[in-house]
Amino acid sequence: MSRQAVLGVESARFLYGASRVFENVSFQLDDARTALVGENGAGKSTLLKCLLGELELDEGQIVKSRGLKIGYVPQDVPPGLGERPVREVLEAEPDFSARFSAPHRRLGGLEGRRPAGRNRRRL
Repeated sequence: MSRQAVLGVESARFLYGASRVFENVSFQLDDARTALVGENGAGKSTLLKCLLGELELDEGQIVKSRGLKIGYVPQDVPPGLGERPVREVLEAEPDFSARFSAPHRRLGGLEGRRPAGRNRRRL
């Protein structure tokens, strides 16, 4: 059974000022899970932001299937979230709750429990 491409990039180029981040990038992805791996500074986050429409390519085009939704967790914690407990963020932020519903359910079993080591006595 052949898979149909759902997301792709054709002859993409992105410049940051005069610096080339990537050039002549082309790929097609089917509906299988995919990982983007590379060294720091290789342009992974930039490429993802282009796929999301947050940044525009300097050349080339992005091809997406109709109705495609791309999930993305930014590498930087949004302001104000780093200090809040995970449960509070999941309950208060509908977007997070919908995207991470399985982890949210798993957290339910942790109520009332203390992390290991906190209730140990010192000898």
